[in-house]
Amino acid sequence: MMVALRRFLARRGAVGWQRWATAGLLSCAAMGSAAADGDGRPLEAQVKAAYLYKFVAHIEWPPSAFPDAATPLTIGVVGASDVADELNKLKPNRAANDRPVEVRVLKPGDPTRGVQLIFIGSADTAQLRRLLELYKAVPALTISDIPGGMDAGCIINFVTVDKRIRFEISTGNAERHGLKVSARLLAVAQRVDTGRP
Repeated sequence: MMVALRRFLARRGAVGWQRWATAGLLSCAAMGSAAADGDGRPLEAQVKAAYLYKFVAHIEWPPSAFPDAATPLTIGVVGASDVADELNKLKPNRAANDRPVEVRVLKPGDPTRGVQLIFIGSADTAQLRRLLELYKAVPALTISDIPGGMDAGCIINFVTVDKRIRFEISTGNAERHGLKVSARLLAVAQRVDTGRP
């Protein structure tokens, strides 16, 4: 079996192996979402929190996002206290690009200075657009789980496909926030929108 695995990896080459490994890591979080009991909310929050931590490793922020090397990566959560709770449960075992992680629950209108990732849940598209207007000048990774989230301005949007949580990415929105998304993450997205016709 190990010989067969080595042959498989050799045929795929280094780039293929990286794509395959990244897909495997990211899909681990998605796999559990299909097995949720009841309304699935607790498991859905766990899956989304796991994804948020995974995304961090595949995003490059501009130097201005972190005043110094000791600055923590701060995740702001709006309208999704269940996701914030899960992020806090996972936090003791996590670092983000060699930085400590802070989780902050935000209310609409709260200052976003020092927040590098903002997750917005429990809003409609109009509310999402208003919230994103507050964050448009911030070098932050904006993520939602609202239908039409990327059209409203989010960089990453969670979607459900075949009862599994997947995600789509707007590289155009990322560029407007001064962020770069790794090719590995783009390769495993359900959809990538470049913002170009």
